[in-house]
Amino acid sequence: MKAQIYALSLALAAGAGLAQSPAEPPVARAMDAQVQAEAARQHAAQAAADARELDRLAALDAGRLATLKTLSREPTEAEALAIAALEGLMAAPPERALPLLKRVLGGPKSELVKARALFVLSQIDSPERETILLDVVRQGSPVLRGEAIRMIGISGRPAAVESLKSIYAAEPALRQDVISALMIAGRKDVLLTLAQRAEGEELTQLTQMLGALGAVEELRALGKSGKGSAELARAYAIAGDLASLEALAGSAADPALRAEATRSLGMIDQPAARTALGRLYRESRDAGQREAALQGLMIAGDEAGLLALYRAASVPEDKRRILQTLTLLGGDAAMKAIEAALQGEAP
Repeated sequence: MKAQIYALSLALAAGAGLAQSPAEPPVARAMDAQVQAEAARQHAAQAAADARELDRLAALDAGRLATLKTLSREPTEAEALAIAALEGLMAAPPERALPLLKRVLGGPKSELVKARALFVLSQIDSPERETILLDVVRQGSPVLRGEAIRMIGISGRPAAVESLKSIYAAEPALRQDVISALMIAGRKDVLLTLAQRAEGEELTQLTQMLGALGAVEELRALGKSGKGSAELARAYAIAGDLASLEALAGSAADPALRAEATRSLGMIDQPAARTALGRLYRESRDAGQREAALQGLMIAGDEAGLLALYRAASVPEDKRRILQTLTLLGGDAAMKAIEAALQGEAP
């Protein structure tokens, strides 16, 4: 639900709610037009970035769907028999099982059978396991290469992680699989090292993974290394790191980053986050950040906080913007404020 409200807040940032009141003086209208133009510019940039991310995810999803179709279909009778035989190898000594698994992986069996062979291989505790998996990464089909990388990640052995780092450096097409494997292995340290060297969409993806892992210290180290970005702000929020997010909202040199950090505070379900949003709205002189604070309160569903700001507002345009944000939540406080505004009364 918060993700949907967050998307709505980005739409509001386009300036739809910044239309000036006819009663405002010309100077105020000119300033409002500047704010609206800047908000529209930021929204256009965000929309373009979102479109690129959707294209990237669509391509990844297409590949994952193809893999899913390959590996989730019902086996034929011959495949079912081969899979049953492979599963029997999990109880066999490694010196007996490994040659048979290598023969299956290098032979004419279907990818469904070979994928099961990879799983059986991942259950065998032998130094040779990683060597065989790496052979599949180098020579296998796209489906099997991705599965082999995942199996390397599941093992979590130091040698396996070093292998993943080598694959990441040498095979750009397999980086998504490597990142997923490192996430499975819980290797926040390696993901941080990769993120500190990355740029663009690669950095975005690694930052997202660190956020999903709740890697607070690693995200802070990423920020200190100069990798501050809108994605880092969102990752702080996903990881629940209120202190870092509040610091970014207060100190980032880039106004757009300050606004994103402020907006993302609404994703942290803590009273302190909502208090910080109210304070930023009251104290900031940056119109974009004040608008983001309102959007953050909307994301948080903080009717009480918005109503308090509405009651305290003395500038008509501020009251209008806060009321508009409050009414989007549609709760009791919003209805009371609407009724009071229509009757010309204080809420």
